[in-house]
Amino acid sequence: MIVLSLFNGMSTGHTALDNVGIKVDKYYSSEIKPSAIKLTQYHYPDTIQLGDITNWKEWNIEWKEIDMVLSGSPCQDLSIAGKRKGLEGERSGLFWIFVDILNHIKELNPDVLFLQENVGSAPKKDVGIMSRALGVYPVRINSSLVTAQMRDRYYWSNIRTRQDGLFGDLITDIPQPKDRKIMFKDIVQGGAVKVDKSVCLVERTIASASYKDLYSDKAQKFLKERESRSMMSSVYQNKSGALLQGDFKMFIKDEDRQDVYLRKRLKNGSQTPPLIYEKNNELRCKTNTKKGYDVITDNDGVDLSYPKSTSRRGRVIKGKSPCLLTENKIYKKEGMKVRTVNKVEMCRLQGFPDDWCDILTKNQAGSLLGDGWTLPIIEHIFSYIGE
Repeated sequence: MIVLSLFNGMSTGHTALDNVGIKVDKYYSSEIKPSAIKLTQYHYPDTIQLGDITNWKEWNIEWKEIDMVLSGSPCQDLSIAGKRKGLEGERSGLFWIFVDILNHIKELNPDVLFLQENVGSAPKKDVGIMSRALGVYPVRINSSLVTAQMRDRYYWSNIRTRQDGLFGDLITDIPQPKDRKIMFKDIVQGGAVKVDKSVCLVERTIASASYKDLYSDKAQKFLKERESRSMMSSVYQNKSGALLQGDFKMFIKDEDRQDVYLRKRLKNGSQTPPLIYEKNNELRCKTNTKKGYDVITDNDGVDLSYPKSTSRRGRVIKGKSPCLLTENKIYKKEGMKVRTVNKVEMCRLQGFPDDWCDILTKNQAGSLLGDGWTLPIIEHIFSYIGE
């Protein structure tokens, strides 16, 4: 098979094809991030690097030979974590270049296969636009079925399709993968954990929290301050062994005292609203429910994103962690300290072998894994090629 991979990242498509037994005869990669290119060439030295996708008309390749086009066009303008500029945004708008390339190849090879991925939080309007542009509607799969993280994604593909509805719309017909029941505690190396599924790994916060000694007073102060503002996801363990992801910096047993303390900090803008507190021997998380809170029990994960929201529900996650992205950090507890997840744990969260990113720094690995595809999901989709 001859593959053209756009926004190639860490060549997850190549790895997935290898793992399902499909021979890759030639692999073209369009990628501009140096660490991604470095990792790809380390694992797949025969990869042909094409450079910036915006220069695609200058690429010297045999277009009619392409058997499959892979695309994970940037999601920053579509994601709920971004500014939601949609397909008109500078980064997510690169989707249209993928469409141009795919249509160009289709003119020469109508049977070319394709796979396009994007975030599950993309606005329905944009999902509809992308679907009509590609001529097929997506399947929605959460990586929590095959890994220890919550990662909700849309996948558009003609690998396997079916017609549906009154007008016979074409649908991506990839079945949901079997739940492997992998929990966060199953993938961490040592120590105690507090969430069953990991949070999203996000590049910018990984880079901002790089310390030679994560256990130094300076590093711990920085990490806990970032947690307190819900800018990073943390993992803690209380005496009962409950799995928590959140902020214990201002944990005060008496809720009234906590509110007085935090109101003062809120007034001068130095603290986000309190979300977790203990009352009546229960650990609670404030949510927009009838009771006004959810009780956190053993093995529960807690999502503290958008801490100032007054309409947020579902903060307590049963059995899973939030998604691994490039702009947040995942923590685990060791003694009285917290640390970020290491490269091995990040690889496991995306379904890669432990040593897959050994040649990269932790920040580089976090950036690529957080931006990348979940390997077992892509393997699952590719397993239907040729059916």
